[in-house]
Amino acid sequence: MSNLSSTVRNIQEGNLAGRLEPKEYPNDNPEDPTVIITGFGTMLLSQLKHDVYKKLNDLAQRTKKGDFDMAIYQIVQGEGKFSQVLPHKLQAIADVEKQMSTRQWKRRITMYKKK
Repeated sequence: MSNLSSTVRNIQEGNLAGRLEPKEYPNDNPEDPTVIITGFGTMLLSQLKHDVYKKLNDLAQRTKKGDFDMAIYQIVQGEGKFSQVLPHKLQAIADVEKQMSTRQWKRRITMYKKK
């Protein structure tokens, strides 16, 4: 398993932060695929989005109370380098949604709905 610094290096080099699970199971819904998050693990796309939503709401509540240090800690470290999981998860969502916008994935969704 890679550590966070190698994961950050991979993102900076242009490697994907998240990708779709290559295996296709008969009951898997292609509209909510399993996302492989580099250096973190796997989650359903809906779980990943909900996790990011909860974290951003928590940060909003903290900043409303004046705790900007936590927001800075969760998002940025030093010279703009990602240090925490939150920016990595956001990038994983963006990468997966880009992959899901391809013709092949849209066809997979269509075929799944016709079952």
